[in-house]
Amino acid sequence: MSLTQKMRSVLIQLGMSDDDVQQLSYTLWAAKITKQQGRTPPPYIERKPLPDGAKTFAHWFAVNITDDNFAAVAMELADMTDERRDSLYWTPEPGSSGDMNRRYIWAIGPKDAPVGWAALHINPEVDDQPMLSTPNIFHFKDEDDQ
Repeated sequence: MSLTQKMRSVLIQLGMSDDDVQQLSYTLWAAKITKQQGRTPPPYIERKPLPDGAKTFAHWFAVNITDDNFAAVAMELADMTDERRDSLYWTPEPGSSGDMNRRYIWAIGPKDAPVGWAALHINPEVDDQPMLSTPNIFHFKDEDDQ
C-alpha cells in the first residue's frame, strides 16, 4: 500500500499539490504498518467548526444577552433541563440561511473539536428539517453495505 511514481504523477496532473501527495503517501504507509501489526487504523474525521458566533446557552445567559431571537429560542427550550439546554449552542448571526439565529445548534462530537453540527429551527412549520454542517453527517457506512 504505497503510491507508485505513476500514481503520484496522475494525482499531480489532476491538481493535487506535492505536499498533499506526500501526506497521502505517508497515510497509506502508516495504514500498511498498522495493518501488519494487526491493528485497525483510526478513521479520518474532518472537523467542522460551529457556525460563526456560536456559544453555549450557558454563555449567553451568563452575559445576560437581550436579543429577541435568543429569547424566542430559549423559550422553546424552557422544558429542557439546564444541563441539557446548556450543552446546546446559539448564534446571534443570521448566517447564510438568514435564520440561523432562530435555531438551536447541537454539536456532534467532542465539545472542544466537533466533527459537525445540526441546527434545528424553533418553528417546525417554517423548517422541520435540521440544517447540517455536512449533508451526510449522519450517514455511516457499514462494511455490510459494500
